Amino acid sequence: MRYKRKAAEMLGYQLKNRRKAIIFVLGSKVWSSVWFDWKRGMKYMEEFIKQYWNCIASQDEEELKKYFHRHACIRWHNTNEQFNVPEFLRANCDYPGNWNGEVERIEQIGYTHITVTHVWSNEISFHVTSFIVIKNGKIEVLDEYWGDDGVAPQWRQDKHIGRPIV
Repeated sequence: MRYKRKAAEMLGYQLKNRRKAIIFVLGSKVWSSVWFDWKRGMKYMEEFIKQYWNCIASQDEEELKKYFHRHACIRWHNTNEQFNVPEFLRANCDYPGNWNGEVERIEQIGYTHITVTHVWSNEISFHVTSFIVIKNGKIEVLDEYWGDDGVAPQWRQDKHIGRPIV
């Protein structure tokens, strides 16, 4: 029942005692409708996020602009920078090189979507963890943490600890 309640709340259904009783009385038909709406919404958000990352990698400024609320706040915590939408578009679209990207994981908590994305060019590779707050079909807040891909530091190699993930 916990998952049914969470799915219903994510879709905006208010599960007060009266509503809860109706759901129990109507049984699986109501749950099927809620589950279908939730699954459809999740599929839409997954596509939204993947298309967003394709625009990031292709540095398509006009298309990328459509994903953001006009007053969105974008933060890159590793470099202590905060951008508005026009500044973010400049920082992303003027970044040198040709880029590729692949979303490896998507999780959701309420309005926040958490992604792990591999971004690379011929010269360098990164993994980025993003916390994306999406409301009314637009990104309102984007908090990102970028990390360089590479080998473990020498001091850890010298201790013979850890092993490759893949």
